[in-house]
Amino acid sequence: MARITAIINNSITVYLTEFSATRFNSDSNLKIQSSDLSYIKDIFENIEKLEVFYGESKVAEYTEYDGYSSIQYLGKVFCESEQRFVECLQITLTKTSLIEQVNRIERKIDNAIDFDAMTMEEYKQYLLDDISAKGEAEIFAGTGVTLSDGTSEIFTYNLSDQSNLNSAIFLAEKLDDLTMSYPYHSTGQRCRLFPVIDILTIYMNLKMMAVEVQTRVNMLKSYIRTVNDKETLMTITYNTPLPGEFKTAYDEIMAASIQIMEDLKHKYFPEDDMPADPDFINPTEPTEEPTE
Repeated sequence: MARITAIINNSITVYLTEFSATRFNSDSNLKIQSSDLSYIKDIFENIEKLEVFYGESKVAEYTEYDGYSSIQYLGKVFCESEQRFVECLQITLTKTSLIEQVNRIERKIDNAIDFDAMTMEEYKQYLLDDISAKGEAEIFAGTGVTLSDGTSEIFTYNLSDQSNLNSAIFLAEKLDDLTMSYPYHSTGQRCRLFPVIDILTIYMNLKMMAVEVQTRVNMLKSYIRTVNDKETLMTITYNTPLPGEFKTAYDEIMAASIQIMEDLKHKYFPEDDMPADPDFINPTEPTEEPTE
């Protein structure tokens, strides 16, 4: 498979572990093959142009980014295009001011996406891909979790996090000892020992968050596939409330999933030490994003 490269300002090349244009448009994250934090900070401090290539083919070009907001070391991750594990930094890029974005767009020679020129089926596929990417980004961003000491921390749930937590839960079940501790870390914090009871709480919160998002996204995409009117399709966003049978199916799946989590809670936790339900256990109906 071809290597994935990013070229910054027509001069500096870095290798990426993966790239999805739809996902990048949603979360502005790049996963870079490197552990050299200082070097990556330097080359992304002042961005004017970013190009992404699969082998020799350019697949994306951006001029609306000017720097970065955060960099996170992900450890060793599997690079699908190279079929090996590599050290990885995830960088979140920041966009320029609206005025500068307009100026840069006017200077671009590539044509922008013309939604009006799309057929209904083309726009439907674009919408499905966009919603999938936003759902994945929401899951990867994780959620806040209240721990046994009463403090709350944010825990991400990307693919590496999912693997690490699954391993921790497997070990906890084998040891069957809630008094032990296990190494883990919250977002942006150093690794430290967490009581197994907290590891279980983190796992159940993140797992239920992912189930809720996946179910909502799946039902929204199922609804979109039934729409055969482009004008209606163009009113649908990631936050569009689920209609009719799709909301009913969502409610049924969530009720069953919540019951499974309740059973797990009673399996692992004493009655006096039962963790509170996360906010998304009784999710509110999504609301439309405000329009300008």
